[in-house]
Amino acid sequence: MKPVRRFLFFALFLLVAQVWSQSALRVCDVVRLRGGAVLRGQLVATKASGEVLVLRTDAGQELEIALSRVRRIRQRCAGPAPYHFQEFGWYHHSRAGFLPGQLYTGKTTLALQVQHSSGWMFHRLLGAGIGTGFDFFDFTNGQPPLIPLFAEVRSYLLPRYASPFVALGAGIGFCVNQSQEDLAAWERLHWRGGPMAQALAGYRIGHHLTLHTGVRWQRLSARSEAWWWQGGQERLQITHWRFMLGAGYLL
Repeated sequence: MKPVRRFLFFALFLLVAQVWSQSALRVCDVVRLRGGAVLRGQLVATKASGEVLVLRTDAGQELEIALSRVRRIRQRCAGPAPYHFQEFGWYHHSRAGFLPGQLYTGKTTLALQVQHSSGWMFHRLLGAGIGTGFDFFDFTNGQPPLIPLFAEVRSYLLPRYASPFVALGAGIGFCVNQSQEDLAAWERLHWRGGPMAQALAGYRIGHHLTLHTGVRWQRLSARSEAWWWQGGQERLQITHWRFMLGAGYLL
């Protein structure tokens, strides 16, 4: 993929993530009582034919307020939503997306990726775990999908409802189907995986949703054996550099 296209993909991703993060601002209802007390939260229901208001606080508690006690109600933006992200303990992150880039033949393709990572957060800024998945680099030339097995480290940069994050991973990719027969070309292909690495950067929106972009690197090899030529072999070394763009769900 040309550098200009990569830049446009990256710029579009940042724009969408920024707009989405701004939507994390929530509306707050400010209820002033006749005795001078002030309650903040969100009005979610009414009871007794509108004579009782139900206010849900930031802590999730629902308060019933008689309308006769209310002096004034105002609705205003209360700033960023409350931050309750779990910075310590187990994490599980499932994600899917695209792997746009070029094949070793020079053709541009839009491949697919599905991954899952699990690990332990020692701090908001440092977590470590392992991951696996399915990477489909090439649908057109019969290249088998790969199963990556990798170790990763990750970090959430800000203690906010919407926070940028980074994740780095490295390991090995294994070919699902290591031997294929090409009847048209009278040859048998033997695929072998190799080392892999990836770098993700994105946004965590709320406590669960993630958007990410990044770079994926994979090395693998192929050996062809011609049936009509006894002992004839050809070896091919392939290196994939792919742009990553996707979304995920975090637990």
